[in-house]
Amino acid sequence: MGYHNGRWLLSARACTSSAQVAKWHARYARSTAVYSVLYCFGRSCFCDNCGRREYCLPNGRGPFVRETPRQGNVTLRLTGIRRDVVADVKKTLEAAFLGSVAAQSGDASHQTTHREIWHDFFATVPGYIWLQHLGRKVGCLVTSDKLQQRIRVYSPGSKASHLRSIEEHLAAKSEELDSSRHTQIIKCEPKSFRAVLSSGTLVKLQERLGDGKVSLNILEKSLVLNCSLHEAHVLARHFDLPLPRNPIISFPACPQCGDKTEDIILSCRHVSCKDCFDHQIRVAATDLTGNHFPLVCWHEGCGRSVTIVDLRKYASGTTIDALLKASFIGYVRSRPELYRNCRTPNCNSVYLHDSSYEIFICPTCLTQTCTNCHVEPHVGWTCADYDQHLQATRNNELLLNKYKAAAGTKTCPKCASLIEKVDGCDLLECSCCHAHLCWQCWTVHASIAEAYKHMRQDH
Repeated sequence: MGYHNGRWLLSARACTSSAQVAKWHARYARSTAVYSVLYCFGRSCFCDNCGRREYCLPNGRGPFVRETPRQGNVTLRLTGIRRDVVADVKKTLEAAFLGSVAAQSGDASHQTTHREIWHDFFATVPGYIWLQHLGRKVGCLVTSDKLQQRIRVYSPGSKASHLRSIEEHLAAKSEELDSSRHTQIIKCEPKSFRAVLSSGTLVKLQERLGDGKVSLNILEKSLVLNCSLHEAHVLARHFDLPLPRNPIISFPACPQCGDKTEDIILSCRHVSCKDCFDHQIRVAATDLTGNHFPLVCWHEGCGRSVTIVDLRKYASGTTIDALLKASFIGYVRSRPELYRNCRTPNCNSVYLHDSSYEIFICPTCLTQTCTNCHVEPHVGWTCADYDQHLQATRNNELLLNKYKAAAGTKTCPKCASLIEKVDGCDLLECSCCHAHLCWQCWTVHASIAEAYKHMRQDH
C-alpha cells in the first residue's frame, strides 16, 4: 500500500479473513458477498488471456479495482486518484470480507439479544468439516474464525434467510455439544431397571431429550443421560426414577449482590448473577476514565481473568466488541511514549512512535503521518525545521486576521482573494475570479441578475 505516480495503491489478499474465503471467491465468483460488492461499482471488463477482471465506476473515473486469480486465491488491487474515495471503497470491501457473525437471540427475561454462537468443536478438524457440509447444504460459505472465536457466514447477496437457517443449525449443534459434556447416571435396582425397559420409559426419555442423549448400561443397571444435572432431576421425578447419584451442587451467592444464583459460571467456577455481570461488563466497556482491565473474577481472593470464552458465552457480540475496544483504547492511552492515534478525527488506527522519521500510512483512512512529530509528512524538511515553518505560518495567519478585522477585509469564498469594500452598495464583484458577492451574507451568485434578485428579496 502506498502513493505512486499520483495514485493511491492498495494490494490485499481476498483471504484476509480466511483462506477458505479466497477459494470460495475463485470458485463461485458470482455468488459471494465480496463480488456482490464489486459489481455495485458498475461497469466491468474481463481479460480472457490472464483471467483478470477489472471494475470501475459508471462514470469511468476511479476508484479502480483489478481482480487477478492466482493459485486458488484472488488478489485485489484498488487504485484511485482521490484518497478519501479509495478509503471509502476499501472499507466496503473489508466489510464484505468480514461477512456476518452467527448469533442467536438470548433469554428474553434477561433482555439479552444476539449472543454469538461459538463452541470449541468448531475450531477442530471435525468441526471444520461439519461447517463445510452445513455451507453446502444451505448454499453459502461458513467458516470458523479461530482467533476471534466467531463463526462467519458469507451468503450470496447477503440473504437474511440463509443466515437465519445457518444460525438455527449452529445453535442446535452448540446446544447438543454443551449437553453432551454433562453426563448424569441414574442407578436402578434390577426390578426397576426391568420396569424401565418394559414400560416404554426409555422411549419417552429419548423423546424428551432427543436421539443419542439417552443410553443404557446393562452391566451397571443404569440409565446414562446427556443433560444438565437440574434437567436430570426433573426427569427422574417425572418418571418416578431414582435420583442421579451425582451430588447436587449448592451454588454460592453472587459476590456483588449476595443473591444465590447459577446464572453465570465463570471458568474459575465462581458464580455471578446476570444483572451484576452485565453491569460490570457495561461499566468496563463505557468508562474510559477508570482502570477496569484486565477484567478479573469479582470473587474475593480469586483474581483470575475473565476469559474470552466466558464473554462469548454470557455477553452479546456488541458488548464484547465495545469491551475489547475499551481495553485497547486504555492500553494505548497508558503508553503514549509507544503508541499514537491516527491524526484523522474518529479514526481508530494506531501507529508505533519510534522516532525513526518514518511515514505511517493509515490502513483505515490512508492518511500519512510522520511518526516522529505526528503531523503530515514533510519530505525535505527536518521535524524541527518544519515545526518552525508551521509556527511562522500560524503567526502570519494571526497577523492577517488582525489586519482583516481592522480594515474590514474579507476573503472571497470562491478564490480566497482578499476583498476590501471602500464604498458603494453591498453587491460586489471579485476582481480575480469575477464572482458576484453579497457583502452582508457573503454568498456567491452565478449572475448579476441573480445577485440583484437576492439583494431585493433578502436584504
